[in-house]
Amino acid sequence: MDNEPRSARLWLAAALLLAVVVRVAWLGDKPFWRDEAWVALLVESPLARVIDPQWPRAVPVGFVALVKATGQLPLPPEIAYRLVPLAVGLALVPLLGRLAGALGAPAPVPLLVVWLAAALPALVYYSREVKSYSLDALLATLAPLLALRLFERAADGRRGVAPALAGAALFVLLAAAPWITFGSAFAIAALLLWGWVRWMPAAAIGARAWWAAASLAYTTSFLTALRIALAQQAASPRLHHAWIDWLLDDGSLASAVTAVGRFLAISTRYVFLDVWPLAIPLALLGAWRWARPQRATLLWLYAGTGALTVAATLAGRYLLAEGRLLLAALPPLLLAAASGLGIAAGAVAPRHTRAVALAVALPLAACWSVQTLSARRLPPSERYFVYDVLHDVGPMLDTAAALIPAGEPLYVGEWASRPFAYYHRARGSGRFGDATVCVEPCARAPVTDAWLSALRGRGWMLVTTDEGATYTALLAARGLTPQQQAAGRGVELWAVERPVEPTPAVP
Repeated sequence: MDNEPRSARLWLAAALLLAVVVRVAWLGDKPFWRDEAWVALLVESPLARVIDPQWPRAVPVGFVALVKATGQLPLPPEIAYRLVPLAVGLALVPLLGRLAGALGAPAPVPLLVVWLAAALPALVYYSREVKSYSLDALLATLAPLLALRLFERAADGRRGVAPALAGAALFVLLAAAPWITFGSAFAIAALLLWGWVRWMPAAAIGARAWWAAASLAYTTSFLTALRIALAQQAASPRLHHAWIDWLLDDGSLASAVTAVGRFLAISTRYVFLDVWPLAIPLALLGAWRWARPQRATLLWLYAGTGALTVAATLAGRYLLAEGRLLLAALPPLLLAAASGLGIAAGAVAPRHTRAVALAVALPLAACWSVQTLSARRLPPSERYFVYDVLHDVGPMLDTAAALIPAGEPLYVGEWASRPFAYYHRARGSGRFGDATVCVEPCARAPVTDAWLSALRGRGWMLVTTDEGATYTALLAARGLTPQQQAAGRGVELWAVERPVEPTPAVP
């Protein structure tokens, strides 16, 4: 990308600016919702709680440590805690373009990759949430990029600083990887296998030494992390119960076929969303026509990652449930789709390939960006993990404190429970310390019944709009109708009146 003409560099700069805008805009105005509030509570707790064998948390302990560090900055937690995923998400955009170039993609493919990555909803979303999934995509991009630099530069006869820097960087990256992400393990393992089989036999001595050292560093680090944290987290009975409907570890052929189908469907449709019917044929075209000798490498980065992910799923140690869990498979998919777009544009207008390709990529990026920036309120059950989820539980606690008279009980719904725990603690308020909280995961009906049974007169309920219909139905089955007293973004405060039965007169 360094040798691109000036106009291409301007287009690249514009894409990077777009990437910054869509990731940074209104970042501090996004409250911690269910998933984020859970991580935020861990960040503010002792680090040992993350790997407590009695109650393991499915979040990388190294990621929590990084967020703890940025949380010391004099910024609101909604910004400070998100600085790690934000930095990762911003770095990922140009690095994907670099990987395309390192794999031999001709112009304008690296530029197309950057434009698509700048606004791709999956990458934007996980640049704005306190989760480690963006690191899966980063490591699945940066590790092969460093490996290619190491082997290619050594093969060109370059010695000294350049190969040594690539080797040292790869060593550090792989040593840290098992502690900061989960899903990257499959992409890194696939890369290491490829390096030993494909690159090592013809590699220079220096490259061999660095590759052996990096492989040893990763293996040692992974086994240590497995012993300390990963084994307990992967085998957690609570997690298995929560995801029981998605497990495919019964050892049957049907489960194996289902797992492969899920990987292909989820990894592609989550990345490309509504344009997947067009993007998948383009990706197939781009992979088929990818320049040799790196075509096999590109294909393996996707197929090898998928094979290892499926194997872990069938062993009951990973989930094929949602696209966010498969972001390590995103880089080769995006590169292949961009390549296919460039090839199709070249077939339509051989002398104006870049202009035609950008005429498709730019409007698509603009459309994704507008949707991302305008999706300031999430309708129930729509586009989770794609657009911001806005549950203003914190401000609603202030409203509740002003509206609820002393002595009247408060019930907190399941999906509001984690934000309630975080913002109630963050505000240091003594109010609502005795609230009945349906702590997620929660059996709503029994907890609600117990609260209603103890209710005398009026009570209050704080629920998210996503679960409003569920709670309305629960109350209706008991002959009660809630009265909305206040509403915010994604949350509501209800009053519930339970008639007090008169005390029978004593004869």
